[in-house]
Amino acid sequence: MATLQVPKTHYSKLLASCGIAALLISAVAVASFYGYRHNRLGNSLSVDISNTAQRISPLLNRSLHSGRPREARRLLGIFAGLPYVRCVDLNGPTGRIISWPAPGCISTGNQQVLAFGNGPEDRQLVVHINDHILRRDLFFETSLFGGVLGIVMILMFVSLTASFRHIVLVPLDALKSAMHASRPERPVREKFIRHDEIGDLVTVYNKLAATSQYYMRQLDQSRRSLQEREALLQDSNRYLNESVQYASTIQRALLSDRKTIAEKLGKTAVIWQPKDFVGGDFYCFGQIAKQDFLIFFDCTGHGVPGALMTLILVSEIEKISIAANAPVSTADLLQTIHIGVCRSLGLTDLSAPGGDGLDCAVIRFSVDRSNAQFSWASMDLHIVPEAGNSWRLRGQRVSLGYQLGSDLPLFETHHAPIEKNSFVIASDGLVTQVGDTSRRAFGSCWFVATLDDVTGNDPAHLVRGLARALNNWQGSQDRRDDVTVLAFNPTMP
Repeated sequence: MATLQVPKTHYSKLLASCGIAALLISAVAVASFYGYRHNRLGNSLSVDISNTAQRISPLLNRSLHSGRPREARRLLGIFAGLPYVRCVDLNGPTGRIISWPAPGCISTGNQQVLAFGNGPEDRQLVVHINDHILRRDLFFETSLFGGVLGIVMILMFVSLTASFRHIVLVPLDALKSAMHASRPERPVREKFIRHDEIGDLVTVYNKLAATSQYYMRQLDQSRRSLQEREALLQDSNRYLNESVQYASTIQRALLSDRKTIAEKLGKTAVIWQPKDFVGGDFYCFGQIAKQDFLIFFDCTGHGVPGALMTLILVSEIEKISIAANAPVSTADLLQTIHIGVCRSLGLTDLSAPGGDGLDCAVIRFSVDRSNAQFSWASMDLHIVPEAGNSWRLRGQRVSLGYQLGSDLPLFETHHAPIEKNSFVIASDGLVTQVGDTSRRAFGSCWFVATLDDVTGNDPAHLVRGLARALNNWQGSQDRRDDVTVLAFNPTMP
């Protein structure tokens, strides 16, 4: 379950932001207060000086006209009541008339000049201001204001941050802790505190936790059900594999014994590789009406369907062998096999074409092994002499078992002397295998070239050469069909 995280740095950033804002507000407030007090003090000082000058002006004029300078100086001393006044000069057209305190002011710092008297004489009252006292008082008032404002801002800041932490961060920390401790199968719910945004968030989280727990229970039930189904599937798969392996054992047992074939046909080599445990390629050697026959067939499909077709073929051949009272030609045997397979598959003269059938080759050997009779349907027979290139006897391009009717042509019968030749016959699973690099089928041309590359015509060498070429050609490609190759040399000792 995803967890909500409130990093501690966010709170620190909030504190820093509030502190900076408080400092800026305080600085602006202090600066404004300083400017305000400075103007007020300046205006108040001007008013006080003007009022004092107006009050002493008649008395001061009288003292000066009466020739009493000391009394006039004492009157100027009234400005001592103003803490900001440092000294006062009364100037006339010719210079300083009188000063307080004596002997006079040094003309430095801030000063205010007032017109004095209403007579014809141009007199001025020059009041020198003590800037140090003025600034001291101004700084004191500003510092006092800044201190009070700072204390107020700190109290407000602490109150706001404490409230924010109590209202927002503490519930979020509790929710985060619950999320960290929560597990999908055992969610931890958080206590609902109040109706606000945080409370809504807690409510949503609790609903998600409850939903997660519900779905985890459903998932556990589905997992247990899946495990049970998987166990059943494994059992079924094991039973199926055992059955198919047993069927493979039975099918191998039905194949003609190689030792028996070798006793009749001389040296023999065979490749029998079903694509699956069982396949549709099959060969059998036996006698029909006391004549030796080798029957090689490739049924439609592979795996279990192909294997079932081979059982039908074996059964039909057994029927033919039992019923035959006179020698049978290879062409007639092919025709009889075709009719028997069609009837076993439930086909009649009026039936539509079926989807199952076979390619087949039949070889009958003479009693003295000097001659062989051949008939085949969609299969080729390769003859390999002791020296020189092989040649191919192409069969008729027609298949057996697909339709029972008059459209099937009469099969041809061919004769060939054995004369120390080797014979090779193969199902189409070899020539149709797609290559790893070329992405093309192995093909008949490469099949013939592989036979020609083998030195001599020993059946074992021929079969090994074909197997090696097929493996190199196939590479990492999957096998496409059953592969069967049968090579024999009836004249070899």
